[in-house]
Amino acid sequence: METAPTLRQTAHLPPDLDRLLSVREVANKLGIAPITVLRHIRSGDLKAIDFGTEYLIHSDEVERFRSKGYKKTRGRRAKRRLL
Repeated sequence: METAPTLRQTAHLPPDLDRLLSVREVANKLGIAPITVLRHIRSGDLKAIDFGTEYLIHSDEVERFRSKGYKKTRGRRAKRRLL
């Protein structure tokens, strides 16, 4: 059974579309869980495009998010620390 082509495999995409990342790609880039990325999107800390059943995040937005002071933390106690 063939699967439908993914967003990145379709032809005639706008040139800027290759700079859009999935939640999983952003999570890997930041070293956090995908659910944490979704929490940041829902809280408004990370801007994303709602694309049907998934979110797409521009790579510039990921860099902005990282540069504004986001630091990878682990566990509940780590989240309480001030950045």
